[in-house]
Amino acid sequence: MPGSASAYQCVIWVRNSPSHISNASGDNSGERTQDTFESPKTSTSNKHLFRHGYYRSVEKRRAEYVPAILRIGAAWSWRLLLILGVAAALIWSVRPIYEVVVALFLAMLLNVMLTPLVGFLRRRVKLNRTGAAAVGLLVGVVVVVGLFAVSLDQLIRKIPSLAQQTIQGVNSVLEWINNSWVGTQSDQLRDWITDVQNDVLNAAKSNSAYLAGEALGIAVSTVGVLASALIMLFTLFFLLRDGRGIWIWVLRMLPEAARYPVNEAAIRGWVTLGGYVRTQVEVAAINAIGIGAGALILKVPLAIPITVLVFLGSFVPIVGAFVSGAVAVFVALVNNGLTTAIIMLVVVVVVMQLESHVLQPWLMSSAVSIHPLAVVLSVSVGTIIGGIPGALFAVPLVSFVNVVVLYLHGHDTMPLLSQIEDRPGGPPGSLNEQIKASYRVIPGWEQERLTEEAEGES
Repeated sequence: MPGSASAYQCVIWVRNSPSHISNASGDNSGERTQDTFESPKTSTSNKHLFRHGYYRSVEKRRAEYVPAILRIGAAWSWRLLLILGVAAALIWSVRPIYEVVVALFLAMLLNVMLTPLVGFLRRRVKLNRTGAAAVGLLVGVVVVVGLFAVSLDQLIRKIPSLAQQTIQGVNSVLEWINNSWVGTQSDQLRDWITDVQNDVLNAAKSNSAYLAGEALGIAVSTVGVLASALIMLFTLFFLLRDGRGIWIWVLRMLPEAARYPVNEAAIRGWVTLGGYVRTQVEVAAINAIGIGAGALILKVPLAIPITVLVFLGSFVPIVGAFVSGAVAVFVALVNNGLTTAIIMLVVVVVVMQLESHVLQPWLMSSAVSIHPLAVVLSVSVGTIIGGIPGALFAVPLVSFVNVVVLYLHGHDTMPLLSQIEDRPGGPPGSLNEQIKASYRVIPGWEQERLTEEAEGES
């Protein structure tokens, strides 16, 4: 064929441009033939020919048979299915290393809380990186262990009496039922309770081997928790000591064109994560002080463990404070009676309303711009996927991803970070120097030694 056009292009051009085809006699009768034609690449009216040709393009022919809404829906559907498939594959691949992932995420959250302390130790106390990281880690461990030690001491001293009071409370309820208008059914109720107790004892006897296996599983889980705690502490130390160097090492593996936007997006995500964690600490402290003070004033036992439980539970937004407050109400009901339990319930409701309508909008609005519905859904999905750790990490992870994706799509939620010199990640425009400084230059004498060793092995 003449010219450089492919056979496909030639046929398409011929079938769509009868007016430019000439037969052997030279007349322009419009007869469809492929004897001679003008090359599509040299024609000045190709766009006109293909736009008004005999056969329409493939896209136009598709539009004739498939409605636009169905085509758009299909295009979105397969993309969403692909994203869900990748997410499911990631979750499935994380399952075998679940404890390690939880330890890593917990170390990152604690790193955000302890980084200001480590920075203070380096700037004011003039400690080196290793010393500041070690002191910061030690302070965090002492605080956490001290809280749990005080709570455990009260639990050991109060749990036996609380259990006895619980049994007495159940008996009082049964006595009330016996003396109430349903007293005629009390014999049937007692028989039913007795049957349930017998069924439980029989089930325990018949499944003793299974229960022994479960006990062994609990022991193994305890060992796994201790191992995860050690991994978390080890990771936290190195994040406090050289977190920026670890991130630079990650950036070095990316293409050069992607390093700057990824670094800037990650800095904004890290600032958002830090704001969320510090704000959540403030909210948790206010919740714990409010409910704990109410328990102390009402002389509810286990007031300090309840305060610690409320503080830790408040790190799960909305749901955590509700569950820990329900524990406080239950303890007040068992130990102090119905009146004290009602007052304790009022205290919990007031504190939760203060959190929901004052603290969360006021403090969280400047730290995380996430709708309350997104918070609830994130906590629910995180609980389904990862249990209690999933509920704890869901909201900070969503807030981090939200800011990063917005920046990569061209919407900078923190434009002032481009002008602040003392920001996480170093001054603006210093990324290339940090990457260059991270490469280790091997001294000449060490190069010679490595070369001699390689030659000796070969």
